[in-house]
Amino acid sequence: MKNNATTDYAMRMVLYIAVKGGLRPSREISREMGIPQNLLVQLGTQLREASILQAKLGKHGGYMLAKSAFEISIYDVVCAIENRPQPPNTAGISEKAMADSILDLYQTTMERIVSLLSDITIEQVADMARGSETVAPEPLTVKQMRTALGAVPESTPRQEPSR
Repeated sequence: MKNNATTDYAMRMVLYIAVKGGLRPSREISREMGIPQNLLVQLGTQLREASILQAKLGKHGGYMLAKSAFEISIYDVVCAIENRPQPPNTAGISEKAMADSILDLYQTTMERIVSLLSDITIEQVADMARGSETVAPEPLTVKQMRTALGAVPESTPRQEPSR
């Protein structure tokens, strides 16, 4: 998965609609979220094709969520904008064991990221933006996210390699 501007804009668009609710004009979303209008229309098309948004054309048109924000995960938005992640190209790596090890690590990491992002809903993030509580499961803390991704918790001292 890439963390690029297009994905960031798509996330802003979906979260803005979730927080504000209802049908939101594209000009309003563009202005408030700093998304270029022509890109917003392209993102709207991709998000509509992924059944995340609905679009209404015309003078009083705009975008709205196609389903409840509880039913849309962060991963859903990422997948709507980006192609599914592909393993790294290990061609040219001379040792097969090294290549296999890298692919295994990549696969494990991607599975953890997908699992984590699939469990965080747009509603949870929108509620955080609103400063309100939600009846959905609590969003993960940074420490929980690090643990889920297999990172060393902040409270665990890192050991220097012996020389």
